[in-house]
Amino acid sequence: GSSNNTAAPVTVTNTLQPTPTCGGQLGYDSLQASVGEGTGYINCASVTLGVASKTLDMAIYLGASPTGNIELSVYSDSSGTPHTYQDGGVITSPAANSWNIATLTGQNLAAGKYWLAVESQNTMPTADGLSQNVNLYQVTQAYGIPPLTMPAGTSASNYPLAIVLNTVCQ
Repeated sequence: GSSNNTAAPVTVTNTLQPTPTCGGQLGYDSLQASVGEGTGYINCASVTLGVASKTLDMAIYLGASPTGNIELSVYSDSSGTPHTYQDGGVITSPAANSWNIATLTGQNLAAGKYWLAVESQNTMPTADGLSQNVNLYQVTQAYGIPPLTMPAGTSASNYPLAIVLNTVCQ
């Protein structure tokens, strides 16, 4: 006799793993009210990096007539305060009423909490980067080379400066 091979149809589903996303921008870029930042301080705002990434550059928005050098740095977190210097760069010729960029050295960062830090040689005109409070940290320190370990300072909740960290995939 003849045999009739009729198998039930099989549905094959290919399930792709989600592509990990890395790189992108962290920080506060929603320009709000203009503010003036004094010299003699390191001001830090907390951010959370969702996926391991590599630092690319940092930017800060400056208002009318900025002068002097501006240091932008990234610090690791320790118990809710900035701790160890990770990367940074200097803006030596700040431009008015625009985003000013400091190129970083390209350090690998694990996912986690970090602090974006800024210190200026002179009082600088800037803007708030968000109209809601975030964790901030301030240290009294004369302008100079950013400390490898952040000195003791004070924590507060307030509007952050308009500052961002740009990252790329490792």
